[in-house]
Amino acid sequence: MIMYCELLYFLVLYYGCHGQQQNKTFDNYQTSRDHTEQYSKINLEIKALVLLPKNDKYQYSMSRLMPAIELVTENVVSWKNFGNYNISFSLSYADSKCSIIYAMKAAITSVYESVSRANVFFGPVCSLAVAPVARQSVFWNIPLLSVGAFADDFLLNKKTTPY
Repeated sequence: MIMYCELLYFLVLYYGCHGQQQNKTFDNYQTSRDHTEQYSKINLEIKALVLLPKNDKYQYSMSRLMPAIELVTENVVSWKNFGNYNISFSLSYADSKCSIIYAMKAAITSVYESVSRANVFFGPVCSLAVAPVARQSVFWNIPLLSVGAFADDFLLNKKTTPY
């Protein structure tokens, strides 16, 4: 869970520096000398699309990771100081089915057809599913965080032919 907290912390820093800065609110504070100082707070809503398989035969299934992801996103603001940023998370979930087709379809839907465009992808966690999403997320300028996606999985179920 600490790893997720650190990943979210860096995500917030990335999003704050390079992402969209949405609403600015101005709060007035009284100092001891009765001077009014104006500090700007930047409200950042990070919209995450969580791409996980619903099937519990996978180690990183939705039912296993959803509680941890929600716990971290709800509490990361109290664990880290983000300075002038008011951080909030909006999570949406999609079943990747550990499939190239369904993971990519969910990512495309989130980027082009959804009202709330994702700012970050959490997952997919299966190598074959994450590969096309990771390749395309570069062009969408959307960071992708995954706990799976081991490169050696691409060697599974492959036949080798001598050259």
